Amino acid sequence: PEMLSKAGLQVIGCDISGTGMPVSEMLSKAGLQVIGCDISPRMIELAQGRVNGSFTVADMLEYKPEGKFAAVFIIFSQLYLSYADFHSAAYKYANALQAGGILAIGQMPSDSYVKDDSFYDETRTYVEDYETPFMGEQLPTLMLSAKGQPDFLRSMGLEIVSDTIDTFQPNNEKCEPE
Repeated sequence: PEMLSKAGLQVIGCDISGTGMPVSEMLSKAGLQVIGCDISPRMIELAQGRVNGSFTVADMLEYKPEGKFAAVFIIFSQLYLSYADFHSAAYKYANALQAGGILAIGQMPSDSYVKDDSFYDETRTYVEDYETPFMGEQLPTLMLSAKGQPDFLRSMGLEIVSDTIDTFQPNNEKCEPE
């Protein structure tokens, strides 16, 4: 939100609005107009009850953003997706950015989880359907490598302005740090 300091700017979160916590809530509290979509009707119901924003049940692969956005947040939306589908969706949302807009992608770097190179594509850019812990569950996940993610973003004509790797500890006793 500090990079998007002007109140009223329109931002979108796709298949990440989930319950609205914490991303949509943080953006809304910063005065940004939040539009979110998620494939799960229950997640949209929860987000609508928790966050000031406009939320729609939609698959990010099918959703057509209307207008231009100051920012697009795609946070852990690559679960269950192929590289081709994720690239197509990310490209679509990158094209929905206004000039100088920000695309924020949150994902788990494959380098932290995948130790066997045979799981990678031939360019060592990504792994697909790799069982990875997410919020206490093992889920088939698309993960980009530390080198693959910047290459992925630059292939869409984007400039990398920040790249951070952090560890997250979910507030759940069955969850390991992620």
